[in-house]
Order: sequence, then structure tokens, then C-alpha cells
Amino acid sequence: MHQEQALQAARSALATAVVGLLIALPSVAGVQFVAPEGPEGQVAPAPVPVGEPIAAQRLRHKVHFIYMGGDDCPSCVVWRRAELPRLALSDAFRASRYSFVNKPILSGVPGLFLLPYEVKPYKAVLDQASGGNMGSPHYAILVDGVLQHYGFSAPPAERMEQMLRAALTDGRWPEPTRCLMRRPRAVTQCAESVPG
Repeated sequence: MHQEQALQAARSALATAVVGLLIALPSVAGVQFVAPEGPEGQVAPAPVPVGEPIAAQRLRHKVHFIYMGGDDCPSCVVWRRAELPRLALSDAFRASRYSFVNKPILSGVPGLFLLPYEVKPYKAVLDQASGGNMGSPHYAILVDGVLQHYGFSAPPAERMEQMLRAALTDGRWPEPTRCLMRRPRAVTQCAESVPG
């Protein structure tokens, strides 16, 4: 029992240190973090990781998670403060490639010259999948370079971890369908979907 408590304390301390480091730097491996705030501007407690460990032999695919949102989008800022640090501690996130695209609310997928290098090859795919819609945030999950899901809004860390885990391991998709293209002028509606 004492060993379990010591292990839990060590994990908590490690999580606090990792998140503190990630927040202190403006960008680590392309991950953009915003310091979580607690009451009266105090730094919030360390995030609790989501998901279970994934054995290396269960990883079947290369997954690229592209998140598009900016500082002019309140829900994007909240997601990057509250959910991204928790998601970043998960095995599913660490086994995936993550790219942040700064996308203002009143724009579609940004121009090629504004995209990070690793996202540029997917510009046409993202344009088509977005349906040309504005609004933020948008996100895409690509598996082995092929779009598997295009979403609007950002799900909680637990749901995003489930999506990444399913994409990495050929597991069960956490939603009934995967959206491949958003309906033009109706970003919250899917124009083309496949069963989850």
C-alpha cells in the first residue's frame, strides 16, 4: 500500500513538473500551451492524465492530430488551458504527431504560407474537409496520411484521447460516425460521414 502511495505521489510530481516545463516554454515540439489559471489568476493544480497506457506492440498506425484555433476564440483558449495539458500526458497523444495551427475565428483553413511545415501537404484535404467554413476550433485526425475525421469544436481530453487511441490501434471509434467533410455554411453538420 505504501509503495502505491509513493508511486502515485511520484507520478503527480512528475506530471506537475512536465506541465510546468511545457507551460514555461512557448512551444515544445510544436505543442502550444497556455498556462492554466485557477481562482484569482493563480496557477491551477497539475492536470490529471487521461487514458490508459498503450503497449508499443498495439500501435498500428501513424496518427497526426491537427488542431486549428486562435487566441480570439474563447473556447480554443479554454481547451488549450484545461484539456490540452491533460491530453498531452496520455500515451495516445505522445504516440501521435500534434500540430497547432493558429486560425482566427473569421477564417477558414489558413493559407499555405501560414501553416506549419508538417501540415502544408494536407492543405487541400483540410480545405475540402472543412467545407470552407469559418469558426473555431477545427481539428483533423489523419491516419497514415489519410483523413479519418474532421471535427468542429474540441472534445474534452478524455474523448480526444479515445479518438487518438482508436486511430493508433484500430480500436473502436468512440462515436457512431466519423466525419470526412463538413457541410458548407453549416460547420456543425457533417456532409460526408462513415460509420465509426
